[in-house]
Amino acid sequence: MKATILLGTLKKTGLSNTETLCKFLSGRMGREGIGCEIVKLINHRVMPGTYSNIGKGDEWPSILEQLLDSEIVILAMPVWWGNRSSEIQRVVEPLDELHDKVMAAGPSPLGGKVGGVVINTLQLPNLH
Repeated sequence: MKATILLGTLKKTGLSNTETLCKFLSGRMGREGIGCEIVKLINHRVMPGTYSNIGKGDEWPSILEQLLDSEIVILAMPVWWGNRSSEIQRVVEPLDELHDKVMAAGPSPLGGKVGGVVINTLQLPNLH
């Protein structure tokens, strides 16, 4: 079984609290035999828009392929000013392409997957 965590931290360097939570969760899943990869979105180029392949250098298509290849998909984000991070918003928008397939009476490419959300709203102690 494979899981992908999309990490929406805004911290380019250093370990953020949200990333600490993701590493903790990944370790727990690993103990259960679930392979888990954390995709730190701020280190990838995801172009704005609601469809894949929208620009040269856009890494969204490969990230989407990884999500579709996973049985578990988790969005992990800090909350800033009462909203999700801009990095998570940038991946929510192109997911609209999948919604269009469902609206056209097709099956959802995300159907049958387990989904989850990690939301960091507090300063956390070290969980290691």
